[in-house]
Amino acid sequence: MSTELWPMAPFEASGVELIQYYVEHTASSAKLTRRCEAAAAACLLLACYQAVTVNTMEKKLAEYKCDTNEAICLKLVRFPEDVEDDGTTFHPEYSHQIYGDDEVAFGYKGLQIQLFYTAGNLSTLFKVKYSSKVTEMFDCVEPDDIEGKIREIVPAGFTCNTDDFISLLEKEANFKPFGTQLHTYTVHSEEAGELTYQIHKADITCPGFLEYHERLQTFLMWFIETASYIDADDDHWDFFLV
Repeated sequence: MSTELWPMAPFEASGVELIQYYVEHTASSAKLTRRCEAAAAACLLLACYQAVTVNTMEKKLAEYKCDTNEAICLKLVRFPEDVEDDGTTFHPEYSHQIYGDDEVAFGYKGLQIQLFYTAGNLSTLFKVKYSSKVTEMFDCVEPDDIEGKIREIVPAGFTCNTDDFISLLEKEANFKPFGTQLHTYTVHSEEAGELTYQIHKADITCPGFLEYHERLQTFLMWFIETASYIDADDDHWDFFLV
């Protein structure tokens, strides 16, 4: 033990003096021990408090994590009322190529990423909605850039205004599939009855098809696990549309 805590007794001390010295020192050591125990208890209490604080913080931050497969809302819109009809909404199978392997977006509560398309020309409405943002509670925590990641895959020309999107539906009545019709077939549906499908063949020489294809291929990211965009400028590609 350090001599600062337990200094050596005087070598020339008598037996009585030695007993008195060690009694006094033992009392002092007991006080020191109690102080150490109190300090240790205080440190333990502080550590427990910090652990509880961190755990509470983690729980609060976890409330701002969203499953992107659930948050992304896709829709093919035929009529204005379809926009507000949750029954016409569907969700992706995959979103890891956009939002990482965990398929989680951080920083929002009640996150909804709307990607609505007109059923014919695939004109696009892109909106992000949420009930709460992490910066409203934690100034030093940054949310994920949800919009930026979507803008990387959705071609320019989309609208963020619902009314503007609905106005585009008027043009859908004149929509005709691109390319040459090769075949038709009919499928029976219990809900819709007989449905007739057409298969068309197109290439990039078809007026307007290249822009249409840029909008169409965004669906690849949501339903093919390791999809990638092709070089549509390559005129060797033929496209078959159903």
